[in-house]
Amino acid sequence: MQQRILFYFLTISCFLLLHSSCVSESLDPDPALVCNTVVTYDDQMAEIIDNSCAYVGCHDGGGDAPGDYTNFAVLSTNLNETFERRVVEEQNMPPEYAPEGSPKTLTADELNLMRCWIEDGYPEN
Repeated sequence: MQQRILFYFLTISCFLLLHSSCVSESLDPDPALVCNTVVTYDDQMAEIIDNSCAYVGCHDGGGDAPGDYTNFAVLSTNLNETFERRVVEEQNMPPEYAPEGSPKTLTADELNLMRCWIEDGYPEN
């Protein structure tokens, strides 16, 4: 009789333990992106892109990376889902192997400006 009670107790305990470990906790969603001003290439993004992407050897039109980001006319042909995914979602651009003196990541402020620029449809000026 004691073995049966112990068996039921252990079975119920294991079930409760396993069930509680499989319940996912919902994370608070990211706060909604608030863009208080229109972000444009000329006013904000050119400097960020020049420093983080269009340096010598990368997206400078002659570097190893695809695409020329040295001015809006040529950059605009590369503004697509891949650009958004790499820069904003995966945040692996700029790369960690960027040359000395070049940023290896975007700051939180730069990333928010980038998100607003994308949200606004990549305005030039």
